[in-house]
Amino acid sequence: MAINTRNNSGKPGIFLAFIPLLGGLFVDTEVRRAAIKLAREHSGAQQKDGYQGYKGTSTSAKALAFLKEQGIQSVSSVGGVLRGIAYNESEKDGVTYRRVFVTVRDNGESYTLKLDAGNAGTHKLLQKLANVALNEEVEISVFGTYKPNAKDPTGPSFTDYAASVKTAAGEVKVAEGAWNAVNEVVKALEGQLAAIPGVTKEAISTATRTAKTNFFAEMAKELGAEMSAARDAEKAESGHAESSNETPLHGRSVIDGNVYDDDIPF
Repeated sequence: MAINTRNNSGKPGIFLAFIPLLGGLFVDTEVRRAAIKLAREHSGAQQKDGYQGYKGTSTSAKALAFLKEQGIQSVSSVGGVLRGIAYNESEKDGVTYRRVFVTVRDNGESYTLKLDAGNAGTHKLLQKLANVALNEEVEISVFGTYKPNAKDPTGPSFTDYAASVKTAAGEVKVAEGAWNAVNEVVKALEGQLAAIPGVTKEAISTATRTAKTNFFAEMAKELGAEMSAARDAEKAESGHAESSNETPLHGRSVIDGNVYDDDIPF
């Protein structure tokens, strides 16, 4: 089964967007995007709000409850053979959206995950997909975790995002050395900026987040190029030698011959 939902009642779809506020993957259609927009408004959440758990009165809990009333729940995992990875940037209302796309195919149907390139869950997913080959059977999930402050309910809590990639051999580990490489980039930048008089902690934090996103954007491009070359070799062997390169096209991404709409921010 290509798509699994927590209540096993979801319908298959081509696109699945990871929504940080909701801590999960949601089938991405025009109707569901409208419902998620209403859920944000109902909960009072801001666009950049992160996951705050599904219990209590947090904006995440309110939005998830609103969607559940509409019969909309998250998709727990997506399965199939890995067919492509791509990175794309698009602009809407003066804001640049940096996205990673991951495509799997099951029973002739393609399913594409649409992910924020700056999200920690995306970073962890890419590090695991670096150890997966084209056409390898995978089960992918991306999700948010939330840990409230047990000692002080009004104190700081902890939100994180993670990813799971399973193959026939079990859970895939992150690529060796990837965390060390990105940490070296971040530490070097922090040192350079800290030496500049007047630079605030907020400015340093913003710059390091951008540097980390740039690092994983390049990783997505590299992985995408490797899979594109593998697909070209596959087609050449079968007598279909046309190129299958991922190509940005007016704010859209092309993977494996399919065009994925990237016009609406999530």
